[in-house]
Amino acid sequence: MEVGDLVKRKKPFPEEKDQLWLITNIEDIEDSAFQFKFIYVMNTYNNYTSKFISHIFYESFEKVEE
Repeated sequence: MEVGDLVKRKKPFPEEKDQLWLITNIEDIEDSAFQFKFIYVMNTYNNYTSKFISHIFYESFEKVEE
């Protein structure tokens, strides 16, 4: 997945049913001990933004096929 992709929750919360999220940024974090990514998404229904560590994001979201 990359910036600009639309995604949806694999198991949406009841109030988020049928809502899509837009990946707005992917930030690579490198420090001396760890290397990981933060993935930023924005809800296209209400513009709510959220930030996820990549492994949590990939467990929770799936890409919307066009």
